[in-house]
Amino acid sequence: MARTTEEQITQLKNCVLGWQPALSPSARQALAAIAKAYIEEAEQRGYERAQAECADDTKRMDDMEEILKTHELGRTFEGFAFSKGYLRIAEGKSLRSAIDAAMKEGEL
Repeated sequence: MARTTEEQITQLKNCVLGWQPALSPSARQALAAIAKAYIEEAEQRGYERAQAECADDTKRMDDMEEILKTHELGRTFEGFAFSKGYLRIAEGKSLRSAIDAAMKEGEL
């Protein structure tokens, strides 16, 4: 379950306060600032990782479409999706649109 940044900071502060309950208010603020910085850094790394994965997927899709054009496999594409035990076929003008249609069909 995803927790908000504030919830994570509170949990970390409570954990540290369990070890050292007599922290001054300024030390508590410093602890919260440090925790927030670490949490935001981790969130940023996750965001950057997701962006890199999307870029890799886009590059692979571009390469696949180029291969299909090069080998003259036709201008329309068909995608297959299983939905509630039935095989469905999604047609599209491009490989991307066929995949999108097949994925949408699979949501039924």
